[in-house]
Amino acid sequence: MFKKLKRAEAVFYCLLIVCSVIFGAVAFSKTLAFYGVDNCDIIYTSDSHLIELGNTYIFIQHIENDLRQPLFAVFSAPFVGIPYLITTLFGVSETVQAIILNSVQLVLLLLANLILADALDLSPTKRVCFIAISYCTYPYVLFSFMMEQYIIAFFWLILCVRLISKKEFKNDIAVIGSGGTLLTSLALMPFAYENPSFRNLKNWFNHIEMSTIKFLFFLLAFGRFDVLADLSLKLSRLMEFSGRSLTLQDKFFQYTGFVRDCFVAPKAGVTDNVLGCISWQLNPVNCINVIGVIIFALAVISAILNRDKIISRIAAGWIAFSLAILVILGWGTKENGLILYALYFGWAFLVLLFQLAEKIENKLKVKFIIPIVSVGTVVALIAINTPEIIKMMNFAIEYYPA
Repeated sequence: MFKKLKRAEAVFYCLLIVCSVIFGAVAFSKTLAFYGVDNCDIIYTSDSHLIELGNTYIFIQHIENDLRQPLFAVFSAPFVGIPYLITTLFGVSETVQAIILNSVQLVLLLLANLILADALDLSPTKRVCFIAISYCTYPYVLFSFMMEQYIIAFFWLILCVRLISKKEFKNDIAVIGSGGTLLTSLALMPFAYENPSFRNLKNWFNHIEMSTIKFLFFLLAFGRFDVLADLSLKLSRLMEFSGRSLTLQDKFFQYTGFVRDCFVAPKAGVTDNVLGCISWQLNPVNCINVIGVIIFALAVISAILNRDKIISRIAAGWIAFSLAILVILGWGTKENGLILYALYFGWAFLVLLFQLAEKIENKLKVKFIIPIVSVGTVVALIAINTPEIIKMMNFAIEYYPA
C-alpha cells in the first residue's frame, strides 16, 4: 500500500496527521469535556471519560470492554501499549497522556482511510481527493478529539473489508480483530471466505465454524469468561439502550438525520436534561431529513450501478446492516445519540457516493469531474462543519475548562 504513494501524497497525509494532532492537543489543553470529566454524556452520549480513566485501550476487563467489545484491549494494545508505558514511566499529566493516546488513534484513522482507498483501487489524484473529503466530514473531525473506541474498531473493520474486497481470504486475525473490537463487525464473517457454491458450500461452512471456534478461543485465552457467563442477562441489559419505547417512524426519522450527520454537523445545543448536568446534545428529530434521504437514495443508485465491484456490494450490505441495527433494533435511538456511530457506518455512504462520481466521470469520459467536485465538497464541508465545531468547543471550554 505504501509503495503506491507518491512523495507529494505522503507529505499531504503527514500534514493531515499533524493538523489533527495539534487540533486535538489544543482542545484537550483547554477543556476536560472530552476526557477528564467524571460524568458521562457531556458531549452527545459519549463515555469518553471512562475510556481514558483506567485506560480501556490496554485493560482487558475495563468496564467499557464488555460484551460489545470483549477483545478491544487485545487488539488496541499493540498500538497504544508502548505510548502508554512511556507516559506512565515519565509520570506525565492526565492531559498529556490523553493527547498522546489520542494521537495514536489519529494515526490509525489515517491508516484506515488509506486501506479503504486501497480497497477502491484509486489513482493517486483520486486517493488524495477521497481522503481530503473524508477528513472534512463531521465524524472525522469529531473523532479527532472524541476519545471513544470507534477509531480502533473502525481500523480493524476496514482492514477486514479490504482483505475481503481483494479476495485475500482466510485472514482470521482480521475477522477476530474486527469482531473483538466491536462485536457487530462479526457480520462480515460470512463474507470473509470464498462465496459458497454447491461444490464448496461445505468448505464455506467449515471456515465459518472454525472462525467462530477461534474467536471463542481468543475470548477464553485472554480470560474473558465473564463475557460468556450470564450471557442472557448481559443481552437484556444492553437491550435497554435499544429503541423499544420508540415507534418505527421515530427511529426512521433519527436514521435519516444520522445519514446526513455522516457528512455535516448535526444541530445540537446545551441542555441539562441528561444525568442532571450541563451537556451538549443533539436536537430532537421529529421529521424526515430530506438531505439524509437524498444521500441514501444516491448510495442505493451507486450500489446498483457498481454492483460488479466487491467493495460496492460490501458497502451496500453495510448500509443495510446499519438499517437493521439503528432502525429495526433501534440501538442508540432511545438516547438520540446516533452520531457516535457515524464513523463506524458512514464510510459505506462515502464509498458509494465517491464511486457514483467515478461512474459519472467515466461515462462522460472526462478526467476533471472528481477533482472539481472534491474541491467543492471540501469547501462546503469546512464551511458547514467549522461553525458547529466552534460552538461545541466554546460550550466545552465555558462549562468544563481544563
